[in-house]
Amino acid sequence: MYDGFKLELQKYYKEILLKNENLDWKTTVSKHGEILEQKAIYPTGAINPLLYFEIKNNYIEVKGSFHKYFENGTNCNHYSYAYFKATLNDFNTKFGIGLDAIVHNLEFGLNIELPKLVATEIIQACMLYKCYEFNTEYYKNGINGIMKSCKLKQYIVKIYDKGLQQNNTSNLLRIEKKFIKMQRLGKSITLSTLLESKFIKDVSNHLLEMWNDVILHEPNVEVKKLCVPMQKIYHNWSDINYIRRLVNTEKRKFKYERSRLKKIISENCTNSKHKLIYETMFEQLIKLEKTCTKITAS
Repeated sequence: MYDGFKLELQKYYKEILLKNENLDWKTTVSKHGEILEQKAIYPTGAINPLLYFEIKNNYIEVKGSFHKYFENGTNCNHYSYAYFKATLNDFNTKFGIGLDAIVHNLEFGLNIELPKLVATEIIQACMLYKCYEFNTEYYKNGINGIMKSCKLKQYIVKIYDKGLQQNNTSNLLRIEKKFIKMQRLGKSITLSTLLESKFIKDVSNHLLEMWNDVILHEPNVEVKKLCVPMQKIYHNWSDINYIRRLVNTEKRKFKYERSRLKKIISENCTNSKHKLIYETMFEQLIKLEKTCTKITAS
């Protein structure tokens, strides 16, 4: 479901926000006394604020996380459509923010419980996104906390262990897509758009397609059943240095071997981890879409 966001508010919100009793504004002025910018956080004085407000002339921006706002700082639980509606209602009640707010950045993802798999092992097995190598980061709270991300022009792919990120022992895989350019989702996306069942289905499909484009090393392939050339491809594609060389110098061979690898896995891996995660994501997203349709119809 939705998580991080960046909103642009119409200029008539300026007076509403500056007078809001929940916000303590800090003003930066030039040496000539001209107001350069005005900033506020919510809650006021918080070390880790839930929302960030900024006004520059008549440009008004709000950033934060829908999920963390609703859960008061955490986002490792299930965030439903009903919770999202409650979040927007609170935005309106507390700050006067309406459904006409324009959405510029948006994160959409799932927290996936893995009773049969280990989240960290799945993340380590992620080799590529399409033809792009992942950037690997480790959490400050331990080397076992790992995130793999890939930044493209219009979006960012993130795969990480949500349990370790939140300093708890839950085996929770987070798969997330952050849209930094909204053109892929349509024109003039507002908070109202985010409530539409069709839009939720569209972003759900984006997330499924994203995971489908992740190349995951599958250890359960029945290698002995493969012919020698296919065995060689399978073994070579467990080596990121080999894959990197193909991407950089032999793109045609890379595309051929990638398609062969997918065929190898689909035909010779009865316990595919990639497939299991895809099916789990699909089930969660179908449940989300049904809930959304039911609530919007009532």
